[in-house]
Amino acid sequence: MPGLDLTVLILTYNEEKHLARCIGSVKTLANRVVVIDSASTDRTVDLAKALGADVYQNRWVNHAAQFNWALDNTSISTKWIVRLDADEIVSSELADMLLERLPSIAESTAGLTVNRRIYFLNKWIRHGGLYPARMLRIFRRGKGRCEQRWMDEHILVSGTVQNLEADICDMNLNSVSWWISKHNCAQGEDDHQNQRNRTRRARHFHSPSGGVSPIAWLGTRTLPIWHPRRNER
Repeated sequence: MPGLDLTVLILTYNEEKHLARCIGSVKTLANRVVVIDSASTDRTVDLAKALGADVYQNRWVNHAAQFNWALDNTSISTKWIVRLDADEIVSSELADMLLERLPSIAESTAGLTVNRRIYFLNKWIRHGGLYPARMLRIFRRGKGRCEQRWMDEHILVSGTVQNLEADICDMNLNSVSWWISKHNCAQGEDDHQNQRNRTRRARHFHSPSGGVSPIAWLGTRTLPIWHPRRNER
């Protein structure tokens, strides 16, 4: 697969609806496409292989853990890495910009942000503060990791960052009921993250008698954690 000195990483679970479109958007760019699957039950793996991707399997924990596993275990040798969700595509404008500019980016630049263009039910959400949403999706090998969060995780880099005024398009094709299920479970992930943070802070709030202060007491409950296997795309 010819292209720039660049590897695209895609996390999947039952993404046959989106995967060909996703990989097709980077076929002129990427030297290598790597798909990290978590036991899909549809045609995702067969499609990925047919489209020239290298496919790995890893047990799902969360997006951050899966992405960092990919960084450590898929033998990436290219200078640059792109994080791309299976329901996203690289716009033609961004593809052209990368082909023109990426080879000459200064060595001091560790990461590149791009604009995320979100579609819902095939309509671009232009307003409400959702565009342009800058996200760091392109970074030098060895300079970036995904922060360990249960949701809303970001790539953190060591070095300077430049912005490219072009888009990655988030174009999920699933139904409204899928979106409702996803956001219900995403709230559970957010609650889980907040509870973990409160638990860490609670360790510092002890009463003079040695017990836990009432202000720091946390009850326990089961939270619905978002998992792609539970909410298929």
